[in-house]
Amino acid sequence: MATLFRSTQFQSTQSSAAANFRRQFAPYGRASFVAIALTWSLTAGVHADACDLTWDNALGVPGADSMVRVIRQDEIDGAPGLYAAGNFGTIGGVRANRIGHWDGESWSPLLGGTDGNVLDLLFFDDGSGTALYVGGMFSNVNGSLARRVARWDGESWSSLAGGVTGGNVVSMRVFDDGDGPALFIGGNFTTPANRVGRWNGTNWEDIGSQLGGTSPIVNAMTVFDDGTGPALYIAGRFLGAGGQAARNIVRWDGDQWSTLGTGILGGEVFALEAFDDGNGPALYAAGDFDTAGGQPAEKLARWDGEVWSAVPGGNVVGGLIGVQDLLTVEDGPLAGPDGPMLYMTGSFSSVGGISTSNIARFDGESWSPIGSGLGSSILPSGLALAHVDLGDGPTMLVGGIFGAAGGLDSANLAAFRPNPPLLLNASPEDLTVDAGESASFTVDATGQGNLTYQWRRNGDPLVDMPGVSGTNAATLMLSEVSSADAGFYDVVISDNCGNITSDPAELVVNDDGPGILGDLNDDGVVNVFDLLLLLEGWGTCANPENCPADLNRDGVVNVFDLLLLLENWG
Repeated sequence: MATLFRSTQFQSTQSSAAANFRRQFAPYGRASFVAIALTWSLTAGVHADACDLTWDNALGVPGADSMVRVIRQDEIDGAPGLYAAGNFGTIGGVRANRIGHWDGESWSPLLGGTDGNVLDLLFFDDGSGTALYVGGMFSNVNGSLARRVARWDGESWSSLAGGVTGGNVVSMRVFDDGDGPALFIGGNFTTPANRVGRWNGTNWEDIGSQLGGTSPIVNAMTVFDDGTGPALYIAGRFLGAGGQAARNIVRWDGDQWSTLGTGILGGEVFALEAFDDGNGPALYAAGDFDTAGGQPAEKLARWDGEVWSAVPGGNVVGGLIGVQDLLTVEDGPLAGPDGPMLYMTGSFSSVGGISTSNIARFDGESWSPIGSGLGSSILPSGLALAHVDLGDGPTMLVGGIFGAAGGLDSANLAAFRPNPPLLLNASPEDLTVDAGESASFTVDATGQGNLTYQWRRNGDPLVDMPGVSGTNAATLMLSEVSSADAGFYDVVISDNCGNITSDPAELVVNDDGPGILGDLNDDGVVNVFDLLLLLEGWGTCANPENCPADLNRDGVVNVFDLLLLLENWG
């Protein structure tokens, strides 16, 4: 997990006003300076909503009163829960110092929370049960000393040997280095571990002191197998590791360091994620850089275990803090129809020439936006992605700094999920009724948003008129039917993304009356006398409820009624 808080140096050309802001927010680095202070910049853009996904602000109103940096979901002691953290004071209207717990209905604090920003969360079982590990910029949890890293067991906080000092914990991962799964932390801390530390259950062990460069920092870590076995990949901003040049990314197998070609240049790495684009698993690195392995790669690059390459169509444009998080969804409705889907968020306006507004997804071949994306703040930015289940199916949660998501008010926290497909649950059924009685047809369908309906008879659209109602509703009503109403009825149902047509239902009308359709004088025969009566009533019916010559009951006596009369001549 990458972090918004970087220690990237600023260019000397910044204005004096910007320099003042920079000094004020220096502990947070460039990204926070930009997000908080760059009031003269605004990323804008409106895009059509994607038909297969819909934004949901159920957790985003009233949302969080400040940045949401990380979101995780798992069980602690058998109790499932969703956790969000960052630098907010309240979430969902509840006071929760920088970290909150969602139980499916409401938010609650974790006792007193932390006294500084939280940058990463991780679930880990050290042998005593799964707990939530919290890393960031804090010194205390619930009023007790816990420098930069702490453990929450579902009921209480505890420190991990006092934590670390000299900097912050930015990223955490679990990795088995040969001695069993262990907790690793990365950042810019210096004591007792330097930049990368391993928790042995009692103390912190240093494995990162060999990271070189001016003020090196670890922003992201992940476990990836390039074909030679699982290893811990470490990325951020540094110039070397293990006595060899390693530009901003390096591999550690538990015993030794190894480089990834000539590394990544022109900035720093904020996020790492494994993704199979159909050509085998590869490691994707994202951030605010422009070169990988000596090849142009704007903010996003792919490592296949041997060489770096740009991601197809992945030229990321716009924004000032680049890509902040990546997340792969392997299967389920949020994955692609033919395989995994890679989601990406940060601060950018387009990918591969496609407008994306700070969030996009990649199916291995092409990129697509997610509705109108993230907006409505000074510099809207996505910072965290989480694939969760809120009890009603898979959902993607997004945290960051924004006021709207998909056009909905969403304060720094939003969700999007698969749209319900347009489904025909029940078609209308065949009916047989006597002439003069009523008939109705009903259809049951579900889909995205408000559904629209168009009923048809024998393929011709119907309109509401006397004796006919509900032609644009789920139920069609026919009153005082006659043989003219007999036929096959179906309905075209549409939602925001398409339409379906029901199976036809046949209406059979038993004409038990004394007369024949067209026998207007009830003499048992349709002849010229009935024709004269029809011609007398020609035109719009003065009283549609009592207009005998209106044989097809459309409110007007015209050539169509004449044709019906002639069909029964004799």
